[in-house]
Amino acid sequence: MLYDDGDCLSSTLFNILAIPIELHRGVLLDIASAAGLAGISRSSIVVDLNYEVTVNEVELDHEDNGEVDRVILESMEAYQPQPIPATKASIEALEKVRVQQGLLDCVKECIVCMQQFEVGSEVTRMPCSHVYHGDCIIKWLETSHFCPLCRYPMPHDEIEN
Repeated sequence: MLYDDGDCLSSTLFNILAIPIELHRGVLLDIASAAGLAGISRSSIVVDLNYEVTVNEVELDHEDNGEVDRVILESMEAYQPQPIPATKASIEALEKVRVQQGLLDCVKECIVCMQQFEVGSEVTRMPCSHVYHGDCIIKWLETSHFCPLCRYPMPHDEIEN
């Protein structure tokens, strides 16, 4: 198989392994020899391929370092990440629930403010089922449309560049 349809396969494999073309025939002969020692069968054979890779160091011309640094700095200064808030309608549609003891067995605090939930208090539930203090999650969703815990995406308006 190495000498017919396998030529393409072995050539591709050798290219992936960065084996120089002048070594391909020798490697193929080593594999064929190992296959012969293993007997003629379709079972797997193990062949150790040891080769040395030479890495050539390339020195770049650093005369324009100041210009490159200036361009990089300008692009970093120009980048302004824009928060993408959830839509007002999606925030207003969030479900309000009362904290019961069963909920406190699973979730003890609001992950936004790190304050404990109290039995009987009202919390706001996201579509992903995570709960938060109402004011906390509203403030969060006014700057990010993702759930703070699982990154569930809330509906949001497209931001124009």
